[in-house]
Amino acid sequence: ALSIGEDGVVWLWDPASALCYAMLKPSPAWSPAVVPGTAVPAAPAAPMRVLAAAASPCGRFVALGCTDKIVRVWHIPRDVGAAEPRQGAQMLAEFEHHSSSNRAVGSSNWVKARDREGARLPREVAQLEGHRDRVGSVAWSHRGRRFLTCSKDGQMRLWEPARCGASTSGSAAAASSGGRLFEWGCQHALVCQRTEAELEEQRNKRRGGYIEALVCCWALDDSRVLASFKNHKVLVFCARSGATLHEFQHGGAVYVLSCHPRDPLVALSAGYDGRAKVLD
Repeated sequence: ALSIGEDGVVWLWDPASALCYAMLKPSPAWSPAVVPGTAVPAAPAAPMRVLAAAASPCGRFVALGCTDKIVRVWHIPRDVGAAEPRQGAQMLAEFEHHSSSNRAVGSSNWVKARDREGARLPREVAQLEGHRDRVGSVAWSHRGRRFLTCSKDGQMRLWEPARCGASTSGSAAAASSGGRLFEWGCQHALVCQRTEAELEEQRNKRRGGYIEALVCCWALDDSRVLASFKNHKVLVFCARSGATLHEFQHGGAVYVLSCHPRDPLVALSAGYDGRAKVLD
């Protein structure tokens, strides 16, 4: 289980024992002129906060949506929180990453984890750029390879693992962890197009040129993705082509989207209009 605090720290919990087995604090943005893991980045101009967090189905990756427009991905080794007697006497030990041998990316990037001899620590392995505003929603696919992010810039981005040398839209910084290289690239940047009436209202009221993307989810078979937008619409996109397949209208902003646990063609949306709709 995950929880996020206003201090920017993500807590990883074991529901069975009600103990926290790791605490993650994301680092500032990596400098493009340095190799990740070898230099200390400059301090951010404003405090960065985590707005959304989601763990992959296998539990090995955690994606974070942050106020500084960057999507951060952490790798959680299998031996973190793994089988040892879960006793209340076991405490969290803080690891300060000062030496090059065990420093994660950036000196302010730190991890708290159970102090187990030989255990590897969680690492921030990627910082994904491309969004132009804060990222408020993250959702992993059911197969666990791809994930979605929704931002105030009006985009829902679909990230997929990038092969070495492959060209991708959006910048994906990656770091090596345990001999493996982790990198994701943006496959699609999906938006809600304004109608003629909305364009006229935008010109009259001088509003921004985009409609904020609120929350997102995947269909059960990962073939379609859903996103809600600030204009009270829910759009269904093809995960492969990015084409818009369906459009649903609510009477208020939609902050709940969930796929059916058995039927890939059915989903649920709930909005500030007081209605929950079954989407088919």
